[in-house]
Amino acid sequence: MLFEANRSISILKKPQYQKVTGEDLNISIKPVHIPVTVIRDGKVLWDELRDLGFDESWLKQQLLSKNTSNPKDILFAEWLKDNGMFIQTLPKTKYDPRFLWAICFAL
Repeated sequence: MLFEANRSISILKKPQYQKVTGEDLNISIKPVHIPVTVIRDGKVLWDELRDLGFDESWLKQQLLSKNTSNPKDILFAEWLKDNGMFIQTLPKTKYDPRFLWAICFAL
C-alpha cells in the first residue's frame, strides 16, 4: 500500500497476482493504429491531414495513385499507417451525395 502526495492510497498487487504481459512471455507487441478520415463528402479535412504530418502535395499524389484527382469526387478517404490510403469515390450518377451517404449507413 502506498500513500500518495495527494492523500490518496495506491495498492500494488503481489507479483504472483499481477497480470502477465507480452514482455513476460517474450512476445513482440505490435502497435495498434486507428484509421484517420482525411476526406468526407468531397471535403478535405485539413486539420486531420496536418495532424498526420501530410500536406496538399502529398494528398494530390495519393489521389493520383488511385486514379482520381479531385477531392469532390470522393465520398470517403482514410489513411491507416502501414496500409496507406483507402478511397471510396462517389458513383457517377445524378444523385445527391448526401442521399448516397444515407443509403450506405441504412444498409
